[in-house]
Amino acid sequence: ARVMVDDLRTKVKVLGTRGAAEVRDLLRTELLTQLGEDTDRTLHTAAHGGQPAVVLMVGVNGTGKTTTCGKLARALIGDGQTVLRRFGGFREPNGLCLLPPDVAAEVGYDVVVADTVHHQLRGIVLATGEGRVLAGDGHQAMQGEGTDRLSSPWDVAWWQDRVWVAMAGLHQLWTFDPRSGDCGPAAGTGNEGLLDGPQPDAWFAQTSGLAASGDRLWLADAETSSVRWVTDGVVR
Repeated sequence: ARVMVDDLRTKVKVLGTRGAAEVRDLLRTELLTQLGEDTDRTLHTAAHGGQPAVVLMVGVNGTGKTTTCGKLARALIGDGQTVLRRFGGFREPNGLCLLPPDVAAEVGYDVVVADTVHHQLRGIVLATGEGRVLAGDGHQAMQGEGTDRLSSPWDVAWWQDRVWVAMAGLHQLWTFDPRSGDCGPAAGTGNEGLLDGPQPDAWFAQTSGLAASGDRLWLADAETSSVRWVTDGVVR
């Protein structure tokens, strides 16, 4: 964004642009250049595995997410697709995972959402749109406060029969058991950094992405620009 603004200022000075309309035209051209007019923006909304597709809408507060959801729903319906639900009430959700069908049937909800700014994990029932808080009280946890509060959960993934949580605000990996409701640290001391080793001794740095594959849980550590994995109780 800073580069784009600097480029726009330079063009305004070089071209001697004065009117607001001219500046808007320059900004529009710059935005199209940055976004790429030929970029594939296809929405993958086809059902898969007998389950409906889920579209996650993320954005800064006040930028029009709700309005965009409504417009998107209208466009999809116009294309002959069926829009089942629009789920609101979140604050910058950054990750979700679909529970296995047998687990979902047992616990009564289908999807776990990392509701980052609410500092909560929330569950969604796809058939009815019902939402519920699974963990966290809406206040940010500080180091040493126990497990009743969460701190910026950024992503979630189903692995080894439970939900793994990238607890970015505490630089740890947590787990959540949908059956028992137990939620707590599974890896990381809470120190910020890049240190491999046994899960309890590892250091993370604002883990922001998770992906499970076989016997590995892959993770993206944002503050150290690193891709790492967990396997057999060891972070590598």
